[in-house]
Amino acid sequence: MNANGLYNGLDAGAAMGVYNGTDGGARAGLVGNDVNPKLYIIDAAKNEVIVAYSIRKLSNSYTGPCIRVRRSSDNTELDIGFDKYGELDESSLLGFLNNSDGFISVWYDQSGRSRNISQSTTTQQPRIASSGVIVKEKGKPIINFDGVDDLLFNNSIASQFIGTNISKSFICVHKFNVLTNGAIILSIGAPANSPIIYFGLNAVGNTTAYAYGNRQSAGGSATPSVISTINANITSLRMFNAYQFDSFANLIVDNVYAANGDISTGVMTPTQFGVGGQYRSALTNLANVNIHELIIYSNNQFENRSLIENNINQYYKIY
Repeated sequence: MNANGLYNGLDAGAAMGVYNGTDGGARAGLVGNDVNPKLYIIDAAKNEVIVAYSIRKLSNSYTGPCIRVRRSSDNTELDIGFDKYGELDESSLLGFLNNSDGFISVWYDQSGRSRNISQSTTTQQPRIASSGVIVKEKGKPIINFDGVDDLLFNNSIASQFIGTNISKSFICVHKFNVLTNGAIILSIGAPANSPIIYFGLNAVGNTTAYAYGNRQSAGGSATPSVISTINANITSLRMFNAYQFDSFANLIVDNVYAANGDISTGVMTPTQFGVGGQYRSALTNLANVNIHELIIYSNNQFENRSLIENNINQYYKIY
């Protein structure tokens, strides 16, 4: 049994019990088969998931759509779900777009808590397709944030992060298209200068190193951050994870220990939650990044990270 019994009962054998088996021989290890039931990444610790966004199906019990897409030709919107393999229903998406561009108005939360992130301003919606061609990395659909003004948000989620040194875990599968110093994938903050939790590149030292930090109040001295020894690049699909226990955090990039350290702060009281940049009184530190998957847990999943990371790597073939 692992910490808190979260993964008790899963087969720790072949591939740690993650996506064991094949599906019709065509999609080896993708979602299992009739003999080896489907194992979904968030189901083993469903109660600890704050939000779960992906272009694949993450939970066996989730029955909702994956994304809501706006087509550029007439601004009509449509929910797009999953195919029988638990992947984005590309056929439905392409039929709807009919060679037009496709933009994300809603990315649905698969945690079961309906904490969807959205954007009603059309010019700030990230892209899923261009001229009827789906944006992909390694053959799998991915959401493109342009680094100019794209943002998906849901401010009600920020309340989950109110407190002092709250344990949590951030999991993200992504690829940067342009490297910009301090580009932020996710921010949990408030108007003006405080507070903020940021996850992405080093916004304190303004570099391209992966980083995770907290800011209780304005001023650099009140912005404890853990800065990775690994820099981002524009050539590779990557998995960047931050695991925090109380005031201590570990950073992992592609299954490599990248950094650890103290990020202790006083009470955090964020009111805003956004993906694509630093979302406070103004949009800054925007990221030109493609994102496959973003999962946040309400506790430290470090002891279970092999199960989480093996699942992700076996599906996306990152390293």
